[in-house]
Amino acid sequence: MFSNITTRPADAVHPVIRAADAIRALITRMVRYQAERRAIHAVTALSDHMLKDLGIGRSQIVRTIRHGRFDHDC
Repeated sequence: MFSNITTRPADAVHPVIRAADAIRALITRMVRYQAERRAIHAVTALSDHMLKDLGIGRSQIVRTIRHGRFDHDC
């Protein structure tokens, strides 16, 4: 009854689907980058006293936003 149904290997994905996946990944990276830049801008605007309360120095802002805070207690 269903003998004419064929299956394609997983690597034979339609080019349109691959293009859509690439566009989706690009948009995701762009949104993440924009959010990161907004966070860096906001934290940079904090005073040195507030940064000290957070436990980071001004030179650590970008690394902390991108990778998280490194605790020396671990």
